[in-house]
Amino acid sequence: MSTVRGFIPDLSPGTLKLPEPFTPWENAAQQLAKLIPEKTFVASGIIQGLPLLDAEALFSASPSTNWVTNEALIRRAHVLLTFLTQGYLFEQANDAPPTSVLPPQLAVPWEKISRKLGVPCAITHTSCDVWNWVVCADTHAANSGVDTAGADSTHQSSEPTDPNRIRVSFSMTGLRDEEWFFCSSTAIQTLAGSLMGSCWRLRVMSPNLPRHDVHDLLTRLFPVLVHITDILRNLRRHCHPDGFYNVLRPLLQGSATLPDGLQLQGVPDDENPQNWKVIRYQGASAAQSPVIQVLDSVLGILHSPKEQKVLESCRQYLPAGHRRFVDYLCSSWPLSVREFVNQQNDAGLTSIFDQCVQQLVTFRKTHMGIVKTHILAQKAKLKPENGATLGTGGSELEEFLQKIVNDTRCAASQ
Repeated sequence: MSTVRGFIPDLSPGTLKLPEPFTPWENAAQQLAKLIPEKTFVASGIIQGLPLLDAEALFSASPSTNWVTNEALIRRAHVLLTFLTQGYLFEQANDAPPTSVLPPQLAVPWEKISRKLGVPCAITHTSCDVWNWVVCADTHAANSGVDTAGADSTHQSSEPTDPNRIRVSFSMTGLRDEEWFFCSSTAIQTLAGSLMGSCWRLRVMSPNLPRHDVHDLLTRLFPVLVHITDILRNLRRHCHPDGFYNVLRPLLQGSATLPDGLQLQGVPDDENPQNWKVIRYQGASAAQSPVIQVLDSVLGILHSPKEQKVLESCRQYLPAGHRRFVDYLCSSWPLSVREFVNQQNDAGLTSIFDQCVQQLVTFRKTHMGIVKTHILAQKAKLKPENGATLGTGGSELEEFLQKIVNDTRCAASQ
């Protein structure tokens, strides 16, 4: 965890390159954005031509690297292998059934690196948005529709808080739609992540919550919620419904969509080592965002058992350290911030609390609007058979999101 960015690392894996002998992975990943749009990535034989490399060499820092750099290199390798896997599996997703077997050149190091990081072998919110960015000096911020006037000047110059100033490390499609989609989420996670330290302190102090600390968090939270809502609203600027739904979204699905799961060739099954391991994971999903689950808990937003089960299941897709952090913050508070506010009979405190809740409602309604234009409306054009639309994470999307909005609205002080 970063003391400044929360779940976003202080050292971006995107600023590094994997050392020898792992440059074949780097070179292969650089071909994704060119070959996947042409649907020639698998046919090119790039994956078949990769050597089977032992990822163990990445796990020990060399004399020229420190622990932080080494950890960033491991994360970079995970993102790189994840994107190569998605291209190999789902390049032809709209035209032909995907393969259910991953060759050992990808499967063996991907599984070992995933195990090291405490993440599943799956494309996730973390691999797309948390570990796949770099801040660029060459910016188009002047053309941004997002109001950053109130943002800290240091953040504007060096922090990944403006999608216009961020670029992805790896792209599967080469489309601006993909980059804008990922970088918008990176900015949202960074802005909200700056509050994670304060959230942690309040959880530790509960039930003895100092009014000053509660008021300080809420007054800092409200403008952050306004800012991230603006970023989300501005997603349509460069991420268009057709490009998202028909080009990017198929590449974000998980192995759970494969009828027989995904067989990792060369990786023995944990229970039956004579067989290769088979995995079934969901794909990348906004519900995997750790900061929103933490803010729910801080504000005392309660979800129904069904929705809560979905949100909790999404935590398995977080890195191990992030998962432990979220589990603790989302465990039952001896005295929640909402309960504290209701006890105080303090008009000023109640007002800022309710403003935060209402702004989180607005954020979620904005997200739901994007889902309608970028997923539901696009699906309707295909005239599918009747049935609920699933999110990339596997949830019945529209009903789930509406219930989440309603739950948030009910958290206003009483």
